[in-house]
Amino acid sequence: MSDTSFDAIVIGAGSGGLSFGQTAAKLGARVAVIEKDRLGGTCVNRGCVPKKLMWTLAHAVKQSRELATQGILEAAPAINMATFRTKSDAHVNGIVDSFNETLDDAGVAVFRGSGLISAPGEITLGEQILRADKIVVATGGRPARPDIDGAELCKVSDDILAMTDLPDSIVVVGGGYIGCEFASILAGLGVDVTLVSDGDAVLTEFSAPLQILAEANLKAQGCSVVLNARPQRVERSGDTLRVTLEDGSTLDVADVLLATGRAPNLDVLGALAEDVNLSDSGQIDIDDGFATSVPNLFAIGDCTTRLPLTPVATDDGRVLALNLFGGGADPVATSHIATTAFLMPPLAEVGATDDLAKGTDFQSLSEGVLSSGQKHAWHVALDGDQITGLAFAADGAGEAAGFMAQIVAAEMPRKTATQALPVHPSSSEEIFDALKTD
Repeated sequence: MSDTSFDAIVIGAGSGGLSFGQTAAKLGARVAVIEKDRLGGTCVNRGCVPKKLMWTLAHAVKQSRELATQGILEAAPAINMATFRTKSDAHVNGIVDSFNETLDDAGVAVFRGSGLISAPGEITLGEQILRADKIVVATGGRPARPDIDGAELCKVSDDILAMTDLPDSIVVVGGGYIGCEFASILAGLGVDVTLVSDGDAVLTEFSAPLQILAEANLKAQGCSVVLNARPQRVERSGDTLRVTLEDGSTLDVADVLLATGRAPNLDVLGALAEDVNLSDSGQIDIDDGFATSVPNLFAIGDCTTRLPLTPVATDDGRVLALNLFGGGADPVATSHIATTAFLMPPLAEVGATDDLAKGTDFQSLSEGVLSSGQKHAWHVALDGDQITGLAFAADGAGEAAGFMAQIVAAEMPRKTATQALPVHPSSSEEIFDALKTD
């Protein structure tokens, strides 16, 4: 093979592309990765990682302010966002550097630039032509801007994660998990937040009980929640943005965040664009083996119809590499994929969450000193004696989510689960106690 011919080329070095490249190389394949931006993709650079760091700051500030309100702390803390951003960026840079080292150690060739599929098995990269038997599209997505007047005046999630100053007030447009997470984070940092959603509930990616709890907890944080509303236009007047809703009402704020979904990055399809089948939402249709409608063209991650979650993209990249160059593997079942929304407190669920038969809201022990007004919750789905779904809202729910998924994947009977004992005092006690009784 020449320096421009490979067994496989993956376009995009996000979670899925990195996982595929490293796994395939370890299996002996000659692999190239093409990336036009920084290694790590959305999650590391403009998504999960910096968002979780921002959540960590907001959570600490929120609790400190609540303790100050109770007279337990002398004063609420001041926030230096510029220093936070420096620390956050340094952490992200360290992760990106580690990816460079890992790819180099694995023998993966890294090409920088915007690759374009110019023919089956062929990618044009500037003046260079790269060829491979298998091409993998792992190009992820980007924030989508709705078609409203003044959308260009608004921020998207990338902008929020780059802020070095906090606005006094903000309208968050979109009641999905991205909008709800940023509403909770910004409210925790002391921003006056109004969440506007065109649906009749927030967090509709989650089960009904957690949707209701999320709305209540956002309101307890001080967020205004406006449902069944859609912005018509955004206009600037001096330092203020005026958001006009379809009913004619207006909201005057310092900033507007558009959290109205994400669009797949499909420009790389080039000459094959018309041959690749897309879903109604514009993502690449794939089969159970991640194959597209074009022979030897595969796709993984957020540009496809699979769940847009980092662990899913990472595992799918591994599975695809094993199927192409190793002994084969099956993709993880959707019912075994845990998901978390980092509100305050976080919410997590897995499994058959449409059939949550048991559950309740409760106050955590920390309310004894915080008095936040926010509640925790647990819900369980049962098929006979088997645990088929779990939903949990509590501090640490994101950490518990993986173990919840293992319980569901193991098809654990309720009796087996209750043979273990939880820590006291903890929110998990509520679930264990409930499983012991009908």
